[in-house]
Amino acid sequence: MQLSTVALGTGIGVGQLTLADAGALIQLGISSSSYAAFIVTLEVIAALVCVGVAAVIVWHKSDDGMALLIALTLLLLGVVSTPPVSALVAIQPLWVWPARVMRVLFFECFYLSLYLFPNGRFIPPWTRWLAGIWGVYPLVGLLFPVLIPPIDLLTAATRADILVNIWLLGSLGIAISAQIYRYHRASTPLQRQQTSGSCSAFSPSS
Repeated sequence: MQLSTVALGTGIGVGQLTLADAGALIQLGISSSSYAAFIVTLEVIAALVCVGVAAVIVWHKSDDGMALLIALTLLLLGVVSTPPVSALVAIQPLWVWPARVMRVLFFECFYLSLYLFPNGRFIPPWTRWLAGIWGVYPLVGLLFPVLIPPIDLLTAATRADILVNIWLLGSLGIAISAQIYRYHRASTPLQRQQTSGSCSAFSPSS
């Protein structure tokens, strides 16, 4: 398994140990197999939480398009944003294309959710142009895989990865700014409550 082997050179997979990491674990009396089991367990739990929350949303809000978009975003997050998926792709190349499709769909749904939450409308109106860009992103990403964000966004290895990360962070900043504008200028009291509740649910202290 990728997580239980030590990475040599520059080809370090997500969650994979370096020589220094492996040495530190040995000093602590932790084996590489125990480390791998711990990481996989955490990732499985996180994935199950995402899938479970998505299922609850669909169960209670099956007639709400915005809720279904949030549920799809959570489902894709739980499935594709984990080191085991990266390891699976490395071991079995047949999973490369399904993983790419799910990753580009996740980023599309994620940013669309930020532009549309909580009432499904584009506020400010110019955000619909950004949504249009993200609407064609899956096709562009599949035609040019270099534009697909790396699985580990914090350890971008190539210039293309860095540029994609800058684009993602810039889009995130714009989306957050749009949410702030919406909250103060266009949201009803109920919508402000929904936005505040969502922020509280995803805050570290919650």
